[in-house]
Amino acid sequence: MPFIENDVLNYKLPEGDYRLVWGVLQRGYREVVYGTLGADGPTMDHLNKDVTLAYFNRLKEIEKDLGIPLADLIRALFADSMELAGSNWCDDFAEEFKKRCGYELEPYLPFIFYYYDEPYPYEIQNEEFADNLLKVRYDCNRVLVDIFHERFTSVFKEFCEENDLLCRYQAYGSPWLIGILEGYMIADIPESNNWFYVQGSRPDTENYFTWVKNHGSMIWNKYASAGAHLSGRNIVSCEAMTNLGGVFQASLSSIKQAGDMNFITGITHSVLHGYNYSPPEAGFPGWIRYGTFFSEHNTLWPHFKKWLDYDARVATVLQNSTPVVDIAILGPEADTWSKHGLRRVPFHTEPWYVYELWQGISQNGSSCDYINEKVLQDASMKKGRISYGPMSYKTLVIADNKSISLKTAKAVKKFIKTGGKVIFIGQKPVRTTSLSKTGEDNEVITIMDDIFKLTDQVFSIIAPLPGTNITDWVGEVFASSKVDSYLDIEIPDRSLYQIFHKADDKEILFIANTNRKREIKTNVDFNLDGKTVWKWDAEKGSRELMQHHNNKLNISLNPLESMLIVIEPGENENGGSGSNYSPPEVKEFRFNKSWTARFEPVQGKDFTMTFNDLIDFKESDDTLLQNFAGRVVYLTDFEAKESNYSALDLGEVNNGVTKVLLNGMTLGTKWYGQHVYEIGSQLRLGPNTLVIEYTSLLSNYCRSLDNVEAKRWIRNRDLISNGITGPVLLK
Repeated sequence: MPFIENDVLNYKLPEGDYRLVWGVLQRGYREVVYGTLGADGPTMDHLNKDVTLAYFNRLKEIEKDLGIPLADLIRALFADSMELAGSNWCDDFAEEFKKRCGYELEPYLPFIFYYYDEPYPYEIQNEEFADNLLKVRYDCNRVLVDIFHERFTSVFKEFCEENDLLCRYQAYGSPWLIGILEGYMIADIPESNNWFYVQGSRPDTENYFTWVKNHGSMIWNKYASAGAHLSGRNIVSCEAMTNLGGVFQASLSSIKQAGDMNFITGITHSVLHGYNYSPPEAGFPGWIRYGTFFSEHNTLWPHFKKWLDYDARVATVLQNSTPVVDIAILGPEADTWSKHGLRRVPFHTEPWYVYELWQGISQNGSSCDYINEKVLQDASMKKGRISYGPMSYKTLVIADNKSISLKTAKAVKKFIKTGGKVIFIGQKPVRTTSLSKTGEDNEVITIMDDIFKLTDQVFSIIAPLPGTNITDWVGEVFASSKVDSYLDIEIPDRSLYQIFHKADDKEILFIANTNRKREIKTNVDFNLDGKTVWKWDAEKGSRELMQHHNNKLNISLNPLESMLIVIEPGENENGGSGSNYSPPEVKEFRFNKSWTARFEPVQGKDFTMTFNDLIDFKESDDTLLQNFAGRVVYLTDFEAKESNYSALDLGEVNNGVTKVLLNGMTLGTKWYGQHVYEIGSQLRLGPNTLVIEYTSLLSNYCRSLDNVEAKRWIRNRDLISNGITGPVLLK
């Protein structure tokens, strides 16, 4: 009789020949997640072309009913993230596998299935079988991805083309990544997703990546932009500000921080997630889906246009220019599929550094695309360049690839022979990807041996240890491998990112400080001889000349500040070297007088209070202040004994939006970063009146509501700091 010990089935077999028959538990169909009314139930079979066509052809009924072509009704068809967890089989999968891979899958069936959010279930003790099984699993996942694109993604694109529609497509998945780059190269508008808040996130930390990198959305962005670059698309879309854990806590500071990182990763078009349409009878705050609370009920609603205008101006420039990308990265996709399958979470976290390389590359003045083996195989290798579509890469990084196909190895060797540069990091390729190609393992090894004899163009780098500063490490790799960045950043910084574009004879640099607390200063080297440098103000829609000296631009960016620099041919006689005026130093003036504050709550009656010191409302014993959301108008009178102060610094404003009036004259509005205002000539010797209009976030008030909908999205959230807590200073 069999017995089970430590989850192992033990059975003593008598002598003889046997066939092992293994049962596989069928978990059933994937249900539609968050379907609209009438759209719930099992998902369609994306691996069946007839089902896909039947689904899309139902849209043709709209034409019949209205007598109007689809193209006159809509611009694009949109497929949201491929949430097909567990979709791993179709009626003819075994036959297709045999046809494409050349061997039977049946003997390996017990070992190729895995639950979508769990690893492969069996630890194999036999080394030879374990090695072969890795290749089988790769083959199986490769066939699954290919069938998916043939029977769904390409059919989707063809339907759009036949009906004069654009194909807008999110190729990432939840929790699977079903051939992410291939999918993005098919679509007319590749679309990623920027997860703004996830459960347990802390967007008030200094650096964006301390709270978002483990989710993976920035890597989806990088693959979406790579797909667009390789296929010549200028619009790279993003489902922006998707939000699970902070619906009422999204500040314009955080929105700008996330939006700028979208631009840095190659996104050129934000699709906001999303506006909350609610009938009046729904009450306050209305119906809510996960997503940032873009609604007229949001306290920040009157100020959203400031970010929207800024975002639209930057996006317009990037859509109408061409990205300059010099480096291609080949990550260990084949090894990941063999070891983990198509699961999303390990994809961008193993090895830890591979999908953080783009950050260090941007911080050191260059740009990269993540590619796959097929791109290398189909590319043209000439004059030291990998040319595919409109893209041309001069450096290839192969990062911890143990397995690559023989065809890819030959393409790499050809690239090197034409003068290209290859940087191998960590593990070097020693085997092919497919079981049917096992006989080619030795050829891969031979080609790698030949490649490493070409020492002037091939560099072998030890993989960085976990916790390594990727900014400094990439800088060291660039130096040792003689990689020439298009931009020489004097002091690379972990919070300073850039992208570089060209448009006709113009060069365009978008550079952003993503740090919430710290100012960044550095010099950037360009070839600026005979050129004029403009700073385009994307907030105001204006531009001004930038001074430069000896081909250097001095870059100074306040927290969360960005800069759009446009370099044009033709030297402007007023645009050369120069120095900025610095006012004489004076002692800071600290506001320590009483403040009168008029509170205008989002709901309820206005009220007024007086404070001897600025306070954090959440620390008050008064629940009216603890739960406040809305606008506060602070007012104080003060005596100025000096008139040469140049700035008013509001100190800590706790993610609010501020507007300042000094002696009745508006100094401006600040909606992100440091709230420091230039005061010009508005300050008077003697008596002055200062008014600060402060708009808070909605969170604390919604937390106090006895409202099922509000509580659903604010549960487990503490009170957040609220109000201006200063110190308010004249500098």
